[in-house]
Amino acid sequence: MTEALLSVKGLTKYFPVIKGVVRSRLVGEIKAVDGVNFEVMPGETLGLVGESGCGKTTTGRLVLRLLEPSGGQVYYHDVELTSLRQRDMDRYRQKLQIIFQDPYASLNPRITVGDAIAEPLIAHGMARRRDARERVLRLLDVVGLAPFHYNRYPHEFSGGQRQRVGIARALVLEPEFIVADEPVSALDVSIQAQIINLLERIQAEFGLTFLFISHDLGVIRHISTRVLVMYLGKIVEMAGADDLFAHPLHPYTQALLSAVPSARPGVTRARILLSGDVPSPLNPPAGCRFHTRCPQAMPQCKTEEPIWKEVGHGHYTACHLY
Repeated sequence: MTEALLSVKGLTKYFPVIKGVVRSRLVGEIKAVDGVNFEVMPGETLGLVGESGCGKTTTGRLVLRLLEPSGGQVYYHDVELTSLRQRDMDRYRQKLQIIFQDPYASLNPRITVGDAIAEPLIAHGMARRRDARERVLRLLDVVGLAPFHYNRYPHEFSGGQRQRVGIARALVLEPEFIVADEPVSALDVSIQAQIINLLERIQAEFGLTFLFISHDLGVIRHISTRVLVMYLGKIVEMAGADDLFAHPLHPYTQALLSAVPSARPGVTRARILLSGDVPSPLNPPAGCRFHTRCPQAMPQCKTEEPIWKEVGHGHYTACHLY
């Protein structure tokens, strides 16, 4: 059996809510991520989908320790990253990279994109500045940019070009694992397709593994090997991409997929409309967190948290219906 490249066990992140200025006090905690478990296998693209505010981006940043977790463990191969001191963690950052959602905000407007891509090489002592230029020029070609782009500044690029720069910067340290945090959500549809094709090509060329975060179900279905569905800080379903889209089990997943337009002319989906708003992560509901909006909720859903279980080959869900 293939060993997981990355394992996440019981990962949590609670953000404190402080009230008062002179005499500040803790009045609560926002449970952004609450007991998340999953594994990422070598060479796959694991999709992570859910509504805005469900904890997707926080999960991605916790995995890379861009945010410090409140609890749980993250294992890269057999190394527990969450227990490492910062200077020890720096040795593993070379193999763990991220592509940010907003390519403009993630680039320094005062330095050229060539220097921005070369900066990780210099910071990790992998090349001197004069030696880094050749490697950066090769990567610009890989992501579809020209050599003259090296000396240009971020404001001189389109959104799609800036995201190509972000991809090149993520590749420059020759990583194994990349968190792609909604890398196409800010782009036009035609440009989205180009970036998705680029990601698939570099994955095959460099042997990369992706955690691909998105709220776009069409993109998730196209690019993912397996899919995690997240709701209010919890993973509610996981399955292979084809299996999940053909046979969604959790009522939340069913509602999400019912909103996807059919690609077949004349074929319409029966839309599942959810009542109410997403509860606050400051005070999530007891029992199943989805029960306040679930059309199939039962009395036990209000008091008992559902158990994570395998209900088909490689198909898992946390729901009292199964």
